Amino acid sequence: MLKQILEHAPVLQKENFIELRIVGIANSGRMIGSAQGLDLKSWRELLEASHSIMLPETLHSLFCLAGGISSFVDCTASYTIRSLYPSLLASGVSIVTANKKALTGHWQEFVALKDAETSSEARLLYEATVGAGLPVIATLKDLLLSGDRIIRIEAILSGTLSYLFNRFEEKTSFSQLVAEARKLGYTEPDPRDDLNGADVARKLLILARTIGLPMEMEDIEVQSLVSESSQNASSPEEFLNLLAMEDAAFERMRAAAAREGQALRYVASLENGKARVAVQKIPPSHPFYSLSGNDNVIAFTTERYAKNPLVIQGPGAGPEVTAAGVFADILRIGL
Repeated sequence: MLKQILEHAPVLQKENFIELRIVGIANSGRMIGSAQGLDLKSWRELLEASHSIMLPETLHSLFCLAGGISSFVDCTASYTIRSLYPSLLASGVSIVTANKKALTGHWQEFVALKDAETSSEARLLYEATVGAGLPVIATLKDLLLSGDRIIRIEAILSGTLSYLFNRFEEKTSFSQLVAEARKLGYTEPDPRDDLNGADVARKLLILARTIGLPMEMEDIEVQSLVSESSQNASSPEEFLNLLAMEDAAFERMRAAAAREGQALRYVASLENGKARVAVQKIPPSHPFYSLSGNDNVIAFTTERYAKNPLVIQGPGAGPEVTAAGVFADILRIGL
């Protein structure tokens, strides 16, 4: 994201569109800050040499000194960072987050954040939590704001699982595909983190809460692709060996779908207040049938889009597109 800002901020300023100033950068152990703005060409070296740590009072003083419209950007996967959100919003500092864990705690915590946003002039934007840079949250909010009603949401929200099931064909074992995806860097270092469905469930929960459903993680039915014995493997390598012993079960599932002219997809669905994440058989008439690569795809069926759903499709993971989603939210706050 900082690379994109470095490249495009001068163009935006030249066109009198918006002036961006990065006043602080922090990781889990260090922080650098300057109310006048940091030199983004050397931020890595400056951060590495820093002995400061991020403290709430430091953040607030930086924002006060910097002036203008302030935004706090959270690109972590930390639930702890979420504890800073309420006081920042109350101080008029907007939040742009790609952190799914920050929005998928207890429902009342999510309500408290939305209340803090409503009672201040700050905004809480989280486009990059679902679909990376795809305009999923913005589209969903636009539908709701314009008076449409969501009937059903269906989505493939994992680039890893999209890749696996798009390539799962006869004479190709599922465990081989997982090993291949891991080698290509498509999975987490431990593929169980992709195959257990928890990440997809978090994204579905964010969509459900965005439309106002008071749901918790435990309300989502999740079909894990990791068996209990595989889950307890001592290493990713042992997990892949155990997964190979389950190839026959995956093949039976694939063959049963193929006999009906259908394809397997790992789908998140929300309808009538019920949320589910599971492998589904998809017919050729469905927009998910012809999916390829590791794309994400989201289909909104609404009162207005009842006959044919509104479909958003494209890369839903990766640093560049995720950074683009965060960057777009930052610009929305400045407009």
